[in-house]
Amino acid sequence: MANTTFGTGWPSCARQNIVTLVRKDGLRIPLHRELVDLVTLLMDLTELKGYDIVPGWTWGYACRPIRGSQRPSNHSWGTAVDVNAPRNPMSSTLITDIPPAVVKLWKDHGFRWG
Repeated sequence: MANTTFGTGWPSCARQNIVTLVRKDGLRIPLHRELVDLVTLLMDLTELKGYDIVPGWTWGYACRPIRGSQRPSNHSWGTAVDVNAPRNPMSSTLITDIPPAVVKLWKDHGFRWG
């Protein structure tokens, strides 16, 4: 069933094209099927750079609007990843423990920060 607050053309919230990335460490993240291989690679490279990704703290698909709006979040498409979200909360000031090299890695592969 479509989320009518999003309007025509926005995600239906029916989890179409959403699959779950599953890692040996127990991490499970629902994502758009076309991003699973890329996100898997980026997570492996992130950990090779010394930043541990914690199962249960990294989030993907969620059918919801952008905070404070009626526009759908990129999470609604399964195209957003919040890495270790409790350590890197959304706020008006940047709070993060993600090293700049890891941010650059993800940006260089088409993701944006914040």
